Amino acid sequence: MAKRLRAERGCGLEGWRSYTLARPKRSAGWYVVGLPASLVLLVVAHAPGRIVDLFAGDDPDSPPLAAETARPTQAPPAEATQRPTMDETFRGSPAASWASGAAGITVPKAGRSAG
Repeated sequence: MAKRLRAERGCGLEGWRSYTLARPKRSAGWYVVGLPASLVLLVVAHAPGRIVDLFAGDDPDSPPLAAETARPTQAPPAEATQRPTMDETFRGSPAASWASGAAGITVPKAGRSAG
């Protein structure tokens, strides 16, 4: 019987470990589209201003930008009386009016919870 089975190898009988999965078909189209798309996204992520400038029209008839939209050239002036010092580190900030130490710690009133 074993001799007959060995002779019939080509009849489609396969061992239980001899099956191999078929390779999935891959389309080259995804690579052709995906690579340029990822490069475009990379350029937009690193230089979004240049991309916006490409689509912003330089119409000579358009009104000029308002003064407050111009990029600042220096820091805003600060009053010397509002600058913090080593003795008063919170001068000029909202934290200067907060209570210090244990007086600054507040616990909410206990109440009934919904549920």
